[in-house]
Amino acid sequence: MTAVALMMACGTAGSPNTGVAAASTIAQTAGSTAVVQQADAQSVLRMTHGYHRWKSCRCRCGRCGHWRDGCVRGRRGPRGLPGEKGPCGKQGPSGERGPRGERGLNGQAGPSGAISSIDTTLVSLTFPPYDTNFTVYVADGTTWIQDPRTAPPQAWHSLASVPGYPDGATGVSLTEAAEPLSSLLITVLTSDGTLTKTKCILTAPPPPPGLDWGTTYCAPFTVITPPAG
Repeated sequence: MTAVALMMACGTAGSPNTGVAAASTIAQTAGSTAVVQQADAQSVLRMTHGYHRWKSCRCRCGRCGHWRDGCVRGRRGPRGLPGEKGPCGKQGPSGERGPRGERGLNGQAGPSGAISSIDTTLVSLTFPPYDTNFTVYVADGTTWIQDPRTAPPQAWHSLASVPGYPDGATGVSLTEAAEPLSSLLITVLTSDGTLTKTKCILTAPPPPPGLDWGTTYCAPFTVITPPAG
């Protein structure tokens, strides 16, 4: 009875199944005093100690989650090599438009463009064809007069050979001179603001075909002083 109580107590402390098995073994061998004496306290302790050792040596698998026998956690292994770079993700949506930037500096001035000027006037000649329209035109610094009495294409005559003709002519005006009769008053403006004038006398026979009206028809250019400021 002492052995039975000891085995029941060890079974309860260790595992219910172990206690039941021990009690069954003792019941089956109750007729043999030798068998009962062999099931002493040392045997029961060995049985319960084995259960606890079995329980302490079980661990859960990290991959499948099942319990396995004899698991011992080892030391952490060395860090593995970096993996390959993955593919680029999709482009995200465009962000909001930012604020307007500051105005930049002014660029350099471009080259000067072609400068031209034109004027026309009616002159009452004292000879045929009497009332006649004359035209003056400036292009690329040269002043030209159209005499309609001269057959085209020689109707345009340059004033560049008239003495005192200014450089850099950009504008021109034309009118009938007060005296003498049958004469033109021509005023030329230059790029630096200088004003010059000349007077050209028209004769009964038209000027011969050619490009220049020289001193035969026009007086030298003289400077006109512009208003101050």
